[in-house]
Amino acid sequence: MELHHLFVHRPLRGKGVGGRALLVQAAELSRRLEADFLAVTAEMHNTRAQAFYEDAGFVPSIGDAARFQMVL
Repeated sequence: MELHHLFVHRPLRGKGVGGRALLVQAAELSRRLEADFLAVTAEMHNTRAQAFYEDAGFVPSIGDAARFQMVL
């Protein structure tokens, strides 16, 4: 399963308003739907988002530094 367009309003970023909660719910839904993985993409220059995904348990996809996935 792929999660597209996860955004937090700019003034609220980094304040714990729900990005991680959305990822947890997306992973739970993906498991219920029997998906093998959950994938996300961050823009190449968005190192903050990339670090957020890695901290949440996603790993970079081979050959694509902006794409991350979590095996379910």
